[in-house]
Amino acid sequence: MKTNIITNSIANPSELPSLLAQTREQYLQFLDQPIDKLVTGAVVFEPCTDSQDQRILIIKRAPHEDYFANCFIIPSGKVDEGESIGAGLPRELFEETGLVLTKVLAQLPGMAYTTTKTVEEGGKETVLTRNSIQAQFCYRSCAWQHQA
Repeated sequence: MKTNIITNSIANPSELPSLLAQTREQYLQFLDQPIDKLVTGAVVFEPCTDSQDQRILIIKRAPHEDYFANCFIIPSGKVDEGESIGAGLPRELFEETGLVLTKVLAQLPGMAYTTTKTVEEGGKETVLTRNSIQAQFCYRSCAWQHQA
């Protein structure tokens, strides 16, 4: 898998509402490379006191997943066709964690990556290659449940 960190596309806090309102298609039209999939991810951290270490939520993908099986990642998922980033982000966060997004604090550097997988159709193997871009946002959770 090839991964590139994108550092030049971070929105100012005042630009976040307009960025989150963009649909998948609007976001992708300004990129200089063909992208098959827009993924949105949430870096979820919990507030801490001076006596606590800051913690970030990482989830483990299921072993049956097509991409990144058994990997630890931030909660993320595909923005559907016609869906805005601002609708896809909380939907994916809730689907993956049960957490409700209340406020996006910042946009973080994104990531572009290429994945490949081999599928079998009609007795013939085909290699599928997908170019993806992941827009990542920072979110603070006050409802994170601690597990011992």
